[in-house]
Amino acid sequence: MTEKIPEWALNYIKEELPQDAHVINAMVIKGGSSSGTILANTSKGAILVKKSVLGEPKMWHMPVAKQHVAFTCSECSERVELVNPSAPRDVYCSGCGTKYHLSANSTVLKVEIPMPAIPVKPENVPECTPKEEPQIFKYGDYTLYSRDVKLKNGGVRTIYFFSKHEPKSGKQSPMPEGYEVGVNNKTGLPFLRKSGKKPKEVKAEAPPAPQIPFKHGDYTLYARKVKLKNGGEVEIYFFSKHKPVSGHVAPMPEGRVVGVNRKTGLPFLRKKEKPEEEGKKYRPQCAAITDSGGQCRNSARAGSKYCIAHKGYQPPTAGAIMELMNTAPKTEAAKDVAPAVLGKLAENDAESGGGKVQCAAVTEDGIQCKNIAREGSKYCAAHKRYHPKSAKSLAGMRDTKPKVENAPDTVPSVRKQSK
Repeated sequence: MTEKIPEWALNYIKEELPQDAHVINAMVIKGGSSSGTILANTSKGAILVKKSVLGEPKMWHMPVAKQHVAFTCSECSERVELVNPSAPRDVYCSGCGTKYHLSANSTVLKVEIPMPAIPVKPENVPECTPKEEPQIFKYGDYTLYSRDVKLKNGGVRTIYFFSKHEPKSGKQSPMPEGYEVGVNNKTGLPFLRKSGKKPKEVKAEAPPAPQIPFKHGDYTLYARKVKLKNGGEVEIYFFSKHKPVSGHVAPMPEGRVVGVNRKTGLPFLRKKEKPEEEGKKYRPQCAAITDSGGQCRNSARAGSKYCIAHKGYQPPTAGAIMELMNTAPKTEAAKDVAPAVLGKLAENDAESGGGKVQCAAVTEDGIQCKNIAREGSKYCAAHKRYHPKSAKSLAGMRDTKPKVENAPDTVPSVRKQSK
């Protein structure tokens, strides 16, 4: 089969093998003429050669399989095991000394030894009673069984187990020497353990130490268990100035620290940052306003309020903010005026020539109202008694969430209105 080996593999094998070694046969497991896997038998043992399309060939020597012969003595049921035996040879049982012959094909044959002539038994000598066969061991309704299990290293181990019914594999067994019966405290099932081995003593748990409630200012930490939809339970923590309807006072749990909500000022628990994560804190959001009118969502540079794209950025004035919020009126005949900002008046009726003008109010969406203002007023009926917002408040309407999760959210900056 050597003529089917690719040329690259044959040349590599000849270079790597010793000079006195030669290839007996080989076969292609995977691949073709340029790459793949080759299995070859040589006079020095089996080898495996692999090569990728762009890599160099590599060779591994395959381990020599171990020959294993095992049998049970027919006289005393002793287990006899031989690893890599030389055949033919004679084998003797270690339990009773029965002789067995191992043939060339690893077949085990019992050798019958001729028994010597039985001497005449003298008179008045009591007869020896034969040994009684060991009785099958039972424990209540359970019977002891045993079976041989093959191990990964080629050996065989006998295991024992109890069962009320006859199992699929195994045979009834007497109690082995050096073992006794133990009972599982949880299931009540019997099992075998080495005699003299005491069960583990369950130490009495010390009573829990009284919990000292954690406080943060005027707030006390409480905890209560909440049932989940999947059937489980989770313990939640919350702060309160007064005793809640449900829950109990709790100490500070491990791995948690106190955080404070910037808007409401209420304390809450959050995960404690690991030492290796302290240097990975996300920087606050960039405070610049983009050309589209929204706040930039990138993270600011270290020591600056703006990102690298807005380096050298100058905050807009109230007039620039108004331009971002200015919209055309619904009616084409109406006069278009800019929205009103605190400290900067919008275009009034007199300047528009007495015609109808657009409402100067800013809606909750952050854009100027498109309705027509009432006669003698700068605002429509929907914005009656409207008070103009400051430039800082209008800039806050341009606020967007940061692009990076857990980054501090900052509002866009604006210059003070010059008088």
